[in-house]
Amino acid sequence: MDMQSNLRGYFARRWFLHNGEQFDRLIRLISVALSVSESVAATLLREAHVYTAVDTLSDAEKQLGLPSGDHLPIDERRRRIIARNYERGGPTSTKDFEAALSMLANAKATVIPLYSDFAVVYKLEVGTAKLNLPILEEYIRKNKLAHLEHSYSLSETQSNLEFNSTQYPIVHISTYQACGTFSSGGEYEL
Repeated sequence: MDMQSNLRGYFARRWFLHNGEQFDRLIRLISVALSVSESVAATLLREAHVYTAVDTLSDAEKQLGLPSGDHLPIDERRRRIIARNYERGGPTSTKDFEAALSMLANAKATVIPLYSDFAVVYKLEVGTAKLNLPILEEYIRKNKLAHLEHSYSLSETQSNLEFNSTQYPIVHISTYQACGTFSSGGEYEL
């Protein structure tokens, strides 16, 4: 059902029987206005986050002092903006935080807030099971809310987890705990 037919359903049918062409024009006008509003809203939602933006990437590059990336692929331009946001103090939304965390961990990252416990779990879908925890910890400490404790949850296929941390400056291989979560850094130590 198109927009005009849908809008007609909201009015009494008798309005369109006698001299109904004015009402038809009104319905056409309203349907065009609603279509334009829907497209503007969809564009606004798409451009609100760096990981889905297309049209506002050049504005973000200018704002962050990056050289024009018009010759680069869109994904590369997004990664540059996320990296510069990291250098300046981090992203402003959860989706951008997840995108930056995914880039740093080289794995798909999801933020799972546990507000009642004042905690957050970072779920990492790690395929190679190699993590550079100092980089992740530094990024998380700079960008998460200070009053939230954090831990990691891994979904990986191997039984060994390879990581390095400040406590273990060389690469350390440890058997991954079956409980599914572990903590590192500030609140706890491995």
